[in-house]
Amino acid sequence: MVTAVALLSVQTVLIAGLLVHRRRRARAESALIQSERRLHLIADSLPALIAHVDQEQRYQFVNRAYETWFGLAPGRALGRTIGEVLGEPLYRNVRPYVERALSGEEVTFSTQLLRQGEQPRAIEATYVPDCDERGEVRGFYALVLDVTDRNLAQQEARGLLDELAHANRISMMGELAATLAHELNQPMTAIMSNAQAATRFLDRSSPDLDEIREILREIADEDARAGEVIRRMRTLVKKERASFQPLDLNAILHDVVWLLRSDATSRKVGIDLQLDSNLSTVNGDRIQLQQVVMNLLLNAFDAIGECATENRTVLVESSQHDGEIRVTVRDRGAGITPETLEHLFQPFNSSKRHGLGMGLSISRSIVALHGGRLWGENNSGPGATFSFTLPVVELPALAGSDK
Repeated sequence: MVTAVALLSVQTVLIAGLLVHRRRRARAESALIQSERRLHLIADSLPALIAHVDQEQRYQFVNRAYETWFGLAPGRALGRTIGEVLGEPLYRNVRPYVERALSGEEVTFSTQLLRQGEQPRAIEATYVPDCDERGEVRGFYALVLDVTDRNLAQQEARGLLDELAHANRISMMGELAATLAHELNQPMTAIMSNAQAATRFLDRSSPDLDEIREILREIADEDARAGEVIRRMRTLVKKERASFQPLDLNAILHDVVWLLRSDATSRKVGIDLQLDSNLSTVNGDRIQLQQVVMNLLLNAFDAIGECATENRTVLVESSQHDGEIRVTVRDRGAGITPETLEHLFQPFNSSKRHGLGMGLSISRSIVALHGGRLWGENNSGPGATFSFTLPVVELPALAGSDK
């Protein structure tokens, strides 16, 4: 009887333990089911295309966005291969990336996929290997984003920036109209005077041909000078889409200073150039970067308009640090008021009486488009400093680039 009672007690304990274990297991299975259900709900609510593919390239999981994007009925993709779901033309595009992911490499790429009856769609995808406890690859997770609409929006934004930048350049040319007219008047006057002198020499009974040749050379030089002014003006006001190419930033600074020299002279402003002669190349649009520099210089001219003569000098510097080129325009004017400094780069914010307040805003957008940044600050002494940076691009890295 004692043995029977002991056995019964042991059985009772075992049965109770089994019941507890069963209850715990059922609770764990229920929690797992709930967790998987929540995971599916979250995955189905996301706009991104999400899938899990096994080592045989068969889908084990896809979210609703994935099925919708490829026009599949719910559950239709499960168990099928990538080639069967995507079709042979699309599969050829992604096959190299699939093989790299199944070899254990995390892959990120951009490409275009052409769905049947539609325009090509731009996608960005990341494939992350799925490894077991021993590190062996058993498949991969795919995260795919359709970025076609985003790319179109970016193109439209860049087009709008081009339009605003062109309008700003036209406005600047209007401000410089008087000085540019003076810049053209000088060579035209010289051409007229030389032509009259040549005529007088030719009217002589024995004209000095050497003197006439010298006069004609001077006429040609003055004509080239006037043509250069017109060419640079046309370049700035020309309406073209941004075209990126390797550029020498010092050459751009020299071009802008050359174009503004008459305006600076008429305002009794000196320009001090302190340029690093060993600058690397930047990748950008020449006209837009000239526009940024011209905006900063004209603002500096305005800032020192009421200063004493000894303070009417604008310092322009270029330097290179940590893979960036910095351009600095420093004046010794009244500086920037706290109210203006707070909204310095906001559109339609201007301290000038007749200013539109778009120059700095457009300039900052242009610099940002070039991968740099633009900022302004007051000096420790009188005046203010505006600086912008651009990333360095080595020429070998640009070989074969479309930009």
